[in-house]
Amino acid sequence: MPDAGTPQDYIDGLDEPRRSDVAALDALIREAAPDLEPVMAATMLGYGPFHHRYASGREGDAAGV
Repeated sequence: MPDAGTPQDYIDGLDEPRRSDVAALDALIREAAPDLEPVMAATMLGYGPFHHRYASGREGDAAGV
């Protein structure tokens, strides 16, 4: 898994054929959900942010991976 500061760095750091597949999926997600910003969540590419709240009352923000 590449070290990436940005979603594009992440995609660029992948080996083929995975790079092309992830880039195509990224383009589809951006087209279908243009309001979701691509973000890095640890070493995962995600889209969001997504605010969540548990039944316990605990809540927070995460990437909607």
